[in-house]
Amino acid sequence: MEYNIIKDNMTFNDILYEAGTEQNIDAQLNLPEYCADVERILKCLVIPNIFACQITGDRVTADGDALIRVIYVSDKGTTECYEQSVPFSKYIEIRDLNNECNAMAKAAAEYVNCRAVSPRRLSVNGNINIHFCVTSLSSVSLTASAEGCGVQTKNETVNADIPVGQCKKLFEIGETVAVEQNEPPISAIIKSDAFADIDSVKCIANKMLIKGEMIVDFLYKADDNTGDLIHLRHTMPLSQIVEIVGIDEESLCDCVVTVSCVNAVAKTDSSGENRLIDLSVKSFVCVDAYENKDVTLVTDSYSTEYDVKCESKNVELVRHIYCYDETKPVRATVDASSLNISEIKDISCRKVEGSAAPDGEKVGGVGNAVLGILYKNTDGDCGYTERTVDFTFECQGKRTDERICAEPNLCVCDASASTVGSDKLEIKFNVKIYMPIIERIKKRVCTDIQPDESRPKSQNGSALTIYFSSPGESLWDIAQRYNTTVNAIKEENDLSQDVVSEKMMLMIPKA
Repeated sequence: MEYNIIKDNMTFNDILYEAGTEQNIDAQLNLPEYCADVERILKCLVIPNIFACQITGDRVTADGDALIRVIYVSDKGTTECYEQSVPFSKYIEIRDLNNECNAMAKAAAEYVNCRAVSPRRLSVNGNINIHFCVTSLSSVSLTASAEGCGVQTKNETVNADIPVGQCKKLFEIGETVAVEQNEPPISAIIKSDAFADIDSVKCIANKMLIKGEMIVDFLYKADDNTGDLIHLRHTMPLSQIVEIVGIDEESLCDCVVTVSCVNAVAKTDSSGENRLIDLSVKSFVCVDAYENKDVTLVTDSYSTEYDVKCESKNVELVRHIYCYDETKPVRATVDASSLNISEIKDISCRKVEGSAAPDGEKVGGVGNAVLGILYKNTDGDCGYTERTVDFTFECQGKRTDERICAEPNLCVCDASASTVGSDKLEIKFNVKIYMPIIERIKKRVCTDIQPDESRPKSQNGSALTIYFSSPGESLWDIAQRYNTTVNAIKEENDLSQDVVSEKMMLMIPKA
């Protein structure tokens, strides 16, 4: 008997590898002649930057550098900063990589220790964690339909977001920033941070357009008699085109832009004063693109005529429920009783992380931000301290369950602090939250159905069999048990549903 099986290829985004590995940072820093001697170290930061992640054979290599930023008090009592980059290269080995694989690496400082060996020599040792993620868009051949040899298939239609492409791209934007004439010129840049504020993401044929702003905050020491610390904010337009083969106007995209590193160098203007800053910001854009459609899956099969060999596989589909993209204000009061703060000179976010999980009809999240505070105490000395602020957030949605996955991307901006009395600090900041809320749909589906014509089934001689069903029983299970078809049971008993709604007597016909 003629037998036809139709198969369809479905794309899945598979994570081939995801784990972190350590990279040690050891450096001996000799201060150049233009730097003042070190009297006291306020803070040493290690800011890692991955500028390339490549796949060669079975090896994934992340190349980058670690910017060591030392903020210190000089022998003259002024606040100074010295920076030096240390290159590194780290690789992992994974079998069976191919041209369809995408590799991404992110780095974060775990700890750093800095000591002054002499007034002009610093010893720095630390550790950074490099998190590798290797993914691949893989195609799986699934059974779409089968006809002949009495084969019956149980079909289920699922609305899902099917991956069509992904991209991880490093880009750099830069400008020359001028200090206003009413502000003093620059003696030294103490700190520079940036964050991306995305306004719109638009898909066209094989391309995605990203528009927004890159907002950069500077802290510099004035080149005048005061040596004061001055804040400067600069905004640059952000516009990027990301090529992703297969996307169009109807595609759904998860897009995250994260700042990798900020490089700021003071330059002289036409008057000979340091009133210019050559600025460059390196960022990563990570995009996962999907196509929403109804997918028909074959989840079970049997034949009324022959034994059947059915191969199956577990698959996981995803469906975007909602994308939470908001800015949440956070306010907290923290202890500062031992610091004797008289003036806050700067506050910035050193680290922010969080997680989210379904909670009834909402998705709730918790996070914490580590904030670095540069200040002067009542004796006029500079100091540095860090405080951790916890916060929560939530968004509405349909009733959720354990299938819901929500991974927040967090960014702290516009941080400020003020003294409350003599022993407390009031900290305020905004946290930008981008959180796609995704439902994971796990199914076991048929990849191949092959009837064995050498092994025919024995047929029941009765034309009809009486069966007493229970409420909630599936006609598929009953038909498979009695070697008939669902449609035959429906027609014989004048039923329209695939599930028995109440206790009843069914007439089970032969197939």
